[in-house]
Order: sequence, then structure tokens, then C-alpha cells
Amino acid sequence: MPHNARVHTGGTSRRGSALVLALLLALVLVAVTAGLALRMGGERGIALDDAAQTDALNAAQSGLNTYFAVSSSMPRTGTDSTRLDTTITVSGGNANISVRRIRRGATASDPTLYAVVARGASTRNRVAVGTPSAERAIVQYAQYVGSTFTPNAALTSLAGINKSGGSGSFNGNDACGARAAVPGVSVPNNGYSGSTAPISGSTGSAPNGIGTEGTLGTAKDAIPMDWATIRSPTGLPYDNVFASGISTGQRPAWNALFPTPMSAWPITLIQGDATFSGGSWNPGRGILVVTGNLRINGGWYTDGLVLVGGNLDSNGGNTFTGAVLTGLNVKIPGGGFGSDDVVTDDPLSGTKEFRYNSCTLDSALTRLGRFRPIANGQIANYPIF
Repeated sequence: MPHNARVHTGGTSRRGSALVLALLLALVLVAVTAGLALRMGGERGIALDDAAQTDALNAAQSGLNTYFAVSSSMPRTGTDSTRLDTTITVSGGNANISVRRIRRGATASDPTLYAVVARGASTRNRVAVGTPSAERAIVQYAQYVGSTFTPNAALTSLAGINKSGGSGSFNGNDACGARAAVPGVSVPNNGYSGSTAPISGSTGSAPNGIGTEGTLGTAKDAIPMDWATIRSPTGLPYDNVFASGISTGQRPAWNALFPTPMSAWPITLIQGDATFSGGSWNPGRGILVVTGNLRINGGWYTDGLVLVGGNLDSNGGNTFTGAVLTGLNVKIPGGGFGSDDVVTDDPLSGTKEFRYNSCTLDSALTRLGRFRPIANGQIANYPIF
């Protein structure tokens, strides 16, 4: 090798080391950046999930509040069902309300216990596509206390009664045996004519006089009822209102007019006169309010409460189980309701069966009770499946 020859190896080594270090630093920076990005994404996902969970809980609470705001009567779960579901849309989501009957009260005054479960779902977008909506559930225990009504008699008439013949019965003994007997008939003093043989109850075969007749008399005060409010379309939670009376024959004709099933114990208002022929309300259930005169021809059977503003004109074989009150328009001072006015005694002929039954009355009054949440009866972290 020549004397002046040189080997340059140190500079190349240093340049190679710097390149390796730069690559390692770049990899570290990429890893740190990716880690920060993943952490930020995770924290964002957690924040969004927490927000969605909060929205779901708020939806459940809002749905529950809305349900109780519009539901003051016992849930209509049908005759045998113990559960009713409904969905309420609220801000930021929706709530499915499930009403479950836990314990059924033995009588109308014995509260029935319910669990009202609100399952809230959030409409807020989650991070991952396809992730299920956030859901939270709360439960509010509530109780229903039924409305009770003890009538003056199996048949009470403020107009008076004219009974033709001795067939049929006016029976004030409670058919279901839950309460004390009432009179078979209650009318204004001296307001009953005809045979008393069909009458039985707490006063025996004697009609019960409840005071003097007419709008200025005292008999009307023996019935503690706001008739002026009841006869208005908003007086009760009516299922159907007939604004100009009704006249119908057999059941098919009636069912075509009013398809609400009798198993639901409907509440019906007929403004004006009503005429039923044959079995048009057979079997009937619920509360029937007629502001005018009620005329019945032929077989007719109903369970529940019948309130008539004018006269009851009944012919043929009719059976009323529960309680019947007629002539109620005299409770409105001034009168002047045309066909609603009470002008004569109720003409009752044929085989009439008026039977006091507190159980059917309680069933008819189901939706007039009170459905209220129980204080301190809410569980905010209810498990859902």
C-alpha cells in the first residue's frame, strides 16, 4: 500500500448510525402518535357511551313521568292479562313502558300493586357502527285504589215507579255477598205504585222513600252525584259518545255502531233518548249513561251501572245486575231539557230483574279509581334482559 493512501471508514459508520437513530425515532413518534390517537378515540368512545347511557336514563325517567301524567286510572290490561306495553317518544330517545300487575286487590278498597318498568333507549350515535343503542331501565311501584259506589237501592228512581204485575224482582241483597244489603227500590216519598211483592232487600218488601220529589224536593239530594258533569262528554272517560241519541235492534246492529268489546267494561254516553230492542246490549257491561229516556223492548241483560236522566220504560224480560238510577235530570235546577225532562213515573212491565251486585259495580267503576306511584318506590338501576 502506498505511503500516502487513506481509508475513510469512520464517516460512513457515523452516517449509518444517524440514519438508524432517525428511523427509530420516527417509529417511536409514530407509535406515540398512534397511542395518543387510540387513547383519544377510546376516551371519546367512553364519553359518548356515558352520554348515551345518560340519555337512556333520562328517556326512561321522562317516559315514566309522561305515563303517570296521562294515566290516572287503572291500566286496561284486559280481563286476564297482567301486562300492558306502550312506547312513548321523548327528547333524545324513547321509552317502552311495561305495566305488570304484581298483586291483585281482593276488593275495590284493597289496593292492587303494579310495577311500572320504563326501559329507555337513546338515539344518540355510538362510536362503533352497529353498536346497539344504549338502554337503561327504572321501575316505579304504583298502586290502584278502586272507586266504590253504594247505591240507594238496586233500582233508584227520582221520577217514581209504576210497576205492572207482580212478576220479576227488585233485589237489594248483594248478589256477590261482599257488602251489606240495600233496599230493593228507592223512590221519592209515595213514589211507588203497583205490586210490592217483587221487592226485597234491607227494607223488606217496602219501597224506600228518600224525600220529596221534583227539582225543589229533597229526594234528589239523597243521591250524592254530580249529574250535570257526568252527562257532559268530558264528565267521565267515555269510550264512545252518541251525540244525538240512538235506536237499535239486535246485537249485530249495535256492534256495528259500537265495536268496543264488552269484556273491556266500556263507559258509554248517549246524549238524548235511547231505544234498545231484543238483545242489542246482551250481554252488556260497564257504565251506560243516557241523558234522555231509556226504552227497552224484549230481552236485555247488562252488568254494571246504568244512569238515566229521564224515564226508564222497560217492557219484556230485562235483567240489570249492579245498580240502576233514573230520573237524574231533576238534580239539575231549572230543567227545560225537552225529552230529558222527567214528567211521569217509570213504567215497568213484564218480568224485570234488578239485582244489586257490588262486584259488578266495582268492575264497572274500575277506570274511575286512582292509579298513583308509591312514594319512595322507585328503583333507578333496574336490570333488563
